Amino acid sequence: MIVEGPRMVLDLLKNPATHTLMKQILLSTDVDENIQQELHQILKDTASHDNLSIQMATPQVIKACSDTVTPQGIVARVQLPTWSMDSMASSPQQQPKQAPLYLILDGVSDPGNVGTLLRSSVAVGVQAVLLLPGSCDVWNPKAIRSAMVGSFLVPTLSVGSWSEARDMLRECKVGRVFAATMLEDQQTGQVLSAAHYDIDWNSEPSALIIGSEGTGLSQEIRQSLHSDSDSSSNSIRAVHVPMEGTIESLNAAICGSVILFEYMRQWKQQ
Repeated sequence: MIVEGPRMVLDLLKNPATHTLMKQILLSTDVDENIQQELHQILKDTASHDNLSIQMATPQVIKACSDTVTPQGIVARVQLPTWSMDSMASSPQQQPKQAPLYLILDGVSDPGNVGTLLRSSVAVGVQAVLLLPGSCDVWNPKAIRSAMVGSFLVPTLSVGSWSEARDMLRECKVGRVFAATMLEDQQTGQVLSAAHYDIDWNSEPSALIIGSEGTGLSQEIRQSLHSDSDSSSNSIRAVHVPMEGTIESLNAAICGSVILFEYMRQWKQQ
């Protein structure tokens, strides 16, 4: 994968978890001197970078390597991390007394939203992210730019169906699954879903599903959706972010991030 821009390249280089993934860095001959100095300082502070090639290149070469309209003078070739079920079960992000939380993207197709959710996942210590069919590839260039280094830090796995994802969650001892959606009684209008802050996110391993931007949750997920009072082992409990005013819904990335940070707030308090 090619990544570009000083923040992405330098952050990946100085992070111990991603440093060894860096294979080649190209610096433009007209790159800002401060970027060169920061790069040299990081290399000086890093124990080993024998497998890393660093070369100067003309602005034309940098532009040819870049996906953005206005290149920032530095690009890098980075090895993609390899994730597995073992990565899901044991995350380096996990903190003491923190109940694992898994994020599931159900057809989230916008790369900006996917990247933002990955970035928020790293920020709060999500164990792993599962992508159901219809979700954007996490290695989409725009998704990578939105996630910053998040794409390389939180385990992500694509699965073929919800049933496959559910089996993987069971292997990870996840007992509760929530889906972000407002659930109402069609006759009375009574809200049946729980507010996101009324869920005890740290009581046991859980999973949170975020639906697509345009159509919401897939039919497969909706068929298993029940109210907060339903404790069936196969049910998915509905959870929503309460809002005031006339706005009916939130952007998928914002909704997911709000719930994720409530999860972090609760385990931080404990």
